[in-house]
Parts: sequence; structure tokens; C-alpha cells
Amino acid sequence: MPEFEFASVWGVKEGQPLKPDPWAISHLMDTLNVKAEQVLFVGDSEVDIRTAQNAGVDVCFVTWGFRKKKVLSPMSHHILWMTFLSYIK
Repeated sequence: MPEFEFASVWGVKEGQPLKPDPWAISHLMDTLNVKAEQVLFVGDSEVDIRTAQNAGVDVCFVTWGFRKKKVLSPMSHHILWMTFLSYIK
């Protein structure tokens, strides 16, 4: 399996807006000096769709998280990963 390096991983931080506000994504893009077209937001819920849309970035879903495939299937116009291995293949 290939190695991956994450520049940053965030969760809820006191005093910062919550999803679906795009603040965290925008802040990270500014900090890392990347453009929206260089970003893939990985999420596991409907709020993640809205967050990515609000930030103007691409989004994909994982089915091993908060929501399962049957909930996310109606949103099939987005990338849907069943397993992490489906990404690296």
C-alpha cells in the first residue's frame, strides 16, 4: 500500500465555524497555498457534501464512516468509495 502524507487533519475546534460553513477548508487552502481545484474533501455525511459545495471543492464519500451506502447512494453523482483500497487501485 502506498504511503500518504496529510498536511493537516481537522475536527471541531472551539471558536471556529462548524460545517457546512466552508471556513476550515478555505483557511487550509490559504495556509497551504492551494486552489479549490487541487482539493478533494473526503467525507462521510450529507453535511460534508454541503461543506465541500460551499467551499467550491470536489468531494468524495467513504461508506465506512458515519453514513452507509444506502444513505449516500442518492448522491451518486459524487465519488463513492466502498473501501480505502478502491481509491488506491
